Amino acid sequence: MGVGTSALFPMAIAAAARIGDRPAATNVSSLSQMAFVAGIATPIVLGGLVQIVGVRWAFASGAVMLTASLAVQILQQPFAAASNADEKDDRVDSATRGMGL
Repeated sequence: MGVGTSALFPMAIAAAARIGDRPAATNVSSLSQMAFVAGIATPIVLGGLVQIVGVRWAFASGAVMLTASLAVQILQQPFAAASNADEKDDRVDSATRGMGL
């Protein structure tokens, strides 16, 4: 998991910097802030879930969140493709859509 994160985070920063809707510094700082909050909130939320539902179900909630995230991205993709037809770099759009940027 650490190896995947170490490869994906720099790519996410680069993709956020290339989005043209706001200045690059704003996009990068937004992504960094979200990652910081997620890094602090995740252990707190998982600890609470462990006390309520147990270890197995708490970690299974990650699979539920992943499935929901993928479903939102798949359902949003046709609409985003139609509205972003004029975009010059679709790779940036598709790479950052899953990140919420």
